Amino acid sequence: TMHSNKRFVTGFPYIANWTLVDFRHDAPADRVCSLCGVLPAETLWTPCRHVFCRRCFQGLASTGNGDLVTCPVDGAEYASGLVRVDRSAPEQFRHYPVGCK
Repeated sequence: TMHSNKRFVTGFPYIANWTLVDFRHDAPADRVCSLCGVLPAETLWTPCRHVFCRRCFQGLASTGNGDLVTCPVDGAEYASGLVRVDRSAPEQFRHYPVGCK
């Protein structure tokens, strides 16, 4: 049987923001925001290996102490400059099988 894995997506050039997409394969956990569950075109990886979309990360940075950000998942503190940005999702997911209505 085919597995359904519905995710909202943001930032992809070929689909409207906040569209609910029914992926036929699990979206890799390292692409899904640890807070809101969205699959963003741009993922931000913290040194503690949690993933955030830009919107959630900006929320974290605005509540941080200066340049320090606290990860809401495990409480680790790190400088915001240590966050790695990955913009490869649009190409990676371009040919992912999805369900149609």
